[in-house]
Amino acid sequence: MLHTGPVFKFGGRTYDLGARTH
Repeated sequence: MLHTGPVFKFGGRTYDLGARTH
């Protein structure tokens, strides 16, 4: 999947800022 903006991975979860929180 393509993410827009800064993406941070924490605790095995990917947080896509400005889009969705996975």
